[in-house]
Parts: sequence; C-alpha cells; structure tokens
Amino acid sequence: MKHAFFLAVPLLLVSGSCVSTIDTADPAAEAPSDPTATTQSALVGTAVATITFKNNGTTTATSSGLNFAGTVSPTPAAMVLAGQSNQYVETGITTVSSFHIDYTAGNKKCHFDVAAFPGGGTILTPPSCMFTKNAQSQGTSPATCTATLTAFDLNTCSQSISFSMQ
Repeated sequence: MKHAFFLAVPLLLVSGSCVSTIDTADPAAEAPSDPTATTQSALVGTAVATITFKNNGTTTATSSGLNFAGTVSPTPAAMVLAGQSNQYVETGITTVSSFHIDYTAGNKKCHFDVAAFPGGGTILTPPSCMFTKNAQSQGTSPATCTATLTAFDLNTCSQSISFSMQ
C-alpha cells in the first residue's frame, strides 16, 4: 500500500513587490518595532525638485513669497518676461522637499506649492513617496495657474514639476 504525504504550506499573496528587511540567515533577526523605519531606511539619497516656471501671459511676471525646505539654486528670477521661463532646483532635506512661490503679472497672481515626502510602506509593502502639487489663482483678476508633475523618482522622492501662469 502506497501512502501519500502532503505538506501544508501557508501562502501569502501580496500585490506588487515585497521588500524584506529581515535577514533570514540570522535566526535572531526580528522585524523593526516601527514599521515606518523600514520605509525610511529603504529610501536612499536626497530629494531634489527641478522646477520650471513658464510665463504664458502677455506681461512680465514677478516672483515673491519664496519659501522652501533645504536649498534652492539658482534663486528664482525676480522677473520672468512674457513667453519666457525660469528653471531652478530645490535640494530638500533627506527625502523631503517642500517649495512655495507666488508669481504676479498685473492683477493676476498664482500661488504654487509642491512637496515630496516618504509615505506608505511597511514590512510587507515597498517604500514609496508621496507627491503633492497645488496651483491657485489669488489675484483680483482670474489667472490660469497649473502645476504639472513631469517626472519622479521613487527611490529618492525627487521630482520634476512645471508651473505655468496665463
């Protein structure tokens, strides 16, 4: 008489990819007590925001209200001529970047915000980055203000963003 033996193995299905920070070669290894520690340590490098402002209007736009985390180089131009653009880079603090600026052209004013920071990720899910962007018309005459995320890097929370005003 033949006997069949079956080994029951638990199966864990996880959508996406799985990142493990536990060294299975070391039986004493334990998961970190803070699940966000996995996310923070798995992200590497410094967040960089490459920002391009495009003045699509018919008059010169002036910048004001600059606020950021880290450093900005070069300093945003004080004036951007109609039909012209200005590019600058914000280097954040580790994997966090935050940048705010206003542009005014005549009675039109646009307020722009952009930020990137670690978000999500646990022992069972990979680390990720959260990207936020905002463009608001705040002048006495309505303006068309847009903020567009054009590229991003999930390893460093870096991004390229385009601001435009008309």
